[in-house]
Amino acid sequence: MWKKPINKELCFEFMYEEHNFWNECERVWNSINLDDSMINILNCLKNSLIIERNLKSGKNFILEAIRKVEKTLKDDKWLFVAGILGRCLPEAVEAMKNDILQGRKINIPEYDNILSEFDKDIIKQTFRDFGVWAENHKKAYGKLGISEIPWILYPFAGKLYRIGRLQYEPNIFPHSYLIYKNIKSGEPLVFSDGDCDFCIDGYVKGTNGKHNNDIFKTEFCVSNNVAHGYISNLDKGILNIQKQTLDLSNYTLVLKKGWRVINIHIPQKRPLISKEVEQSLIMAKDFFSKQSWPVSLAVCDSWLLDSKMEEFAPANSRCLDFMRRFYKFPLYHKKPLAGLFVFGRTFEWENLCNVDCKTSMQKNIKRYIENGGELFDTGGFVWL
Repeated sequence: MWKKPINKELCFEFMYEEHNFWNECERVWNSINLDDSMINILNCLKNSLIIERNLKSGKNFILEAIRKVEKTLKDDKWLFVAGILGRCLPEAVEAMKNDILQGRKINIPEYDNILSEFDKDIIKQTFRDFGVWAENHKKAYGKLGISEIPWILYPFAGKLYRIGRLQYEPNIFPHSYLIYKNIKSGEPLVFSDGDCDFCIDGYVKGTNGKHNNDIFKTEFCVSNNVAHGYISNLDKGILNIQKQTLDLSNYTLVLKKGWRVINIHIPQKRPLISKEVEQSLIMAKDFFSKQSWPVSLAVCDSWLLDSKMEEFAPANSRCLDFMRRFYKFPLYHKKPLAGLFVFGRTFEWENLCNVDCKTSMQKNIKRYIENGGELFDTGGFVWL
């Protein structure tokens, strides 16, 4: 498969509708030496992603392949990456179809091995995220290619689904929080797990690169259905610094570190229209309930969940509507990722004063930061 021409028609349909992009991929591909060593790496890469569904291993093999050609290809190495993924596409599409079918068989034994048009659209839209990152690469570096590794590998490893407006990633919850749900009212309660360091402003120690001496360590214990610990302010996304004692008789634990969950990701290039977001969540609940990954909530980690947005976004902002949809909790990030997503892949916060703002969001954030404001990547969840 590695010495055959790429299936351009399939790439146009599922990945990126730019003829010149794929022509340049072939030019670069035909210039490299596909010796036995390289072919072995590429075969291991394909098997890791498509057969084993091992994203970490696939990432390591694609980086190894890049190292073998980067001295020769220089910036064209990113077209080489696109050529690899384009050649993996036919098998990757079939693998995602099989993933969906196998999940259905577990939960719906009579399922007849036929994908609906809805399923087919999910597969197509999932792989078309490639085009977004190809355009981002060109905008950032002025050259054709794709460099967002490992993110661009997620669809190929079966780790991501685009369902309507949002993307969903079946995952294991990695954060030190316990999320409870009131069995009568449906209201949530979020405790920090014990032995976590927080600043007195309610953010995780070291967030945004700040190190404060005013640190406290969280505690958590449950005895006779009574919990003792620190809870998150679900509107602001910060931890309340006063220790709480709460009766959990009417609560059930729905998520903790190490449990299965679905991560929400937010594709670029389209506005966050509330109706489309709501429809996506409804469709996701239905989709995953039929698969082998049924859950009661979905989590998100994004600068778009930062309650500080209330201080600079217009009152009618769709981003505000999206942020308010989530129950929030603080997360550690060395720097707010808003810089990358709002100002571009090469942006550095230290150079904000020199940025020529072109969008209203860029202008609002720049003004807010220059007036002493601060942004925080924030965790949150919604019920499904």
